[in-house]
Amino acid sequence: GNQPRMTLEAASEKQMDFMLVEGKGIDSATEPHMQAVTISFVDKDNLTQECTMFEGGKEKAKNTMKLARVR
Repeated sequence: GNQPRMTLEAASEKQMDFMLVEGKGIDSATEPHMQAVTISFVDKDNLTQECTMFEGGKEKAKNTMKLARVR
């Protein structure tokens, strides 16, 4: 399997941005992979995660997930 490694590029009280550093088992120049992830803290019960997928060295898609705590 692949082993992507990401680094924290920027962080604030409301958001964290991660970027791919390397991916063992992934040819990031040609294979589709997650290049970046942004986690945003909307409030104490909600966050969003936006993943940016690259393929062939270019951005191909973004996927946003909204997560909510259920009490």
